[in-house]
Amino acid sequence: MKPKLLVMCSTKRRPKQLERMLKSFDKTKSKETEIIIYVSEEDPKLGEYKKVLGGRNHIIDRERNMVEVLNYFSCELYPYIEYYAEVNDDHIYRTKGWDKKLIKVIEEKGNGWGIACGDNLVGDWEQCQHPSASVISGNIVRTLGYFVYQKFMHYGCDDHQRDIGLGINRLFHVTEVIIEHKHPFVDKAEEDENYKWVYSPGQTAYGVKIYEEWKANQAESDINKLKTAMAEDGVQV
Repeated sequence: MKPKLLVMCSTKRRPKQLERMLKSFDKTKSKETEIIIYVSEEDPKLGEYKKVLGGRNHIIDRERNMVEVLNYFSCELYPYIEYYAEVNDDHIYRTKGWDKKLIKVIEEKGNGWGIACGDNLVGDWEQCQHPSASVISGNIVRTLGYFVYQKFMHYGCDDHQRDIGLGINRLFHVTEVIIEHKHPFVDKAEEDENYKWVYSPGQTAYGVKIYEEWKANQAESDINKLKTAMAEDGVQV
């Protein structure tokens, strides 16, 4: 498999939401974009997932957290893709050709380096610039050796990716692209077990701790690695 863009999704206990997301994906993506799904073999709704997935590209394997899955796909199974993206099962693609639009911004404004996302309709961009369902150039992943810093589990990843993009002056928010996030924070979903776990006191505290650890001890090094690689590629930051 060698699409131009590989979209990666880790899903748990939500086959109906996954089915809804996949329908929107199929209606809006270009032919150069493919998706791969990860489901735990221990998932209580595995039977429903198998019906939804059918012959679609997927892996059913041991329980892994979201960050493990994203790094597993992008750095181990498919380490040669030009662009990667992550998507949650509670996203809905609203804009036809969203993938081409996000890649075009990275190619034209970022010289092939960068992180681009659309509007998730949550309304948090002006406040905290949280990338959502982001497209990331593969050269960033290969330079850093990760899609997301490996110690994260889920909470805090958006802040980390924001800082990477801003650190190389290549974080792009493309408002014409709508990838809606059906999130309970904006009353678009019920607060199920997944949300309760991600936003539990223990998980939020862990995510903040890892973010602060990365920021203090590794962020400067990671951003300098990227700047060096970009300079070697003839790109000015």
